[in-house]
Amino acid sequence: MGLELEVSRSFLKNVFLSISVVGLTILGYFSSPQSEDHRPMLLTPSLARVVKYQHSAQRWILKIEEVNAELAAIQEQPAMDLFSQDRQISRVYGWLVSLREEMDGTDAPPTLENLHVMLMEIVAGYLDATAWTAKWASEPTEENLTHAIEAWYGASQQLEKILENPWLQVGP
Repeated sequence: MGLELEVSRSFLKNVFLSISVVGLTILGYFSSPQSEDHRPMLLTPSLARVVKYQHSAQRWILKIEEVNAELAAIQEQPAMDLFSQDRQISRVYGWLVSLREEMDGTDAPPTLENLHVMLMEIVAGYLDATAWTAKWASEPTEENLTHAIEAWYGASQQLEKILENPWLQVGP
């Protein structure tokens, strides 16, 4: 004695569509950016550009912080051999050049254009500090070390200032 259950195609189609709509709604809820009160935000094209730029800027800041630490480490180890210093300086310089190229190729939303200019100035400051560090590595004079440290300090001060910007705050 078997039970036979007959289900129409339209019923199965409706069940499938209902499950799909519920699934996509849940997926959209959890993948959408959220406001401070943890409610999903509607991403208009302009808001989407701002959010995308914000994520890029946060990624750039992390890379700049890595450059900052690397330059400080190079300058603190004057007894390092020239080849090791050259390798480290070249790596930092390569990071900065690729970062500058990426930033140059990124269009900032009009509201964040000033922030973009500030980020570009920070990268330029670190490129200057890297050039002075390279000069100090090849000509290890006290004057070159002083210039390298001053350039690094100026760039790191710019970095500290921009980290206070609420658009760059990385948080939950």
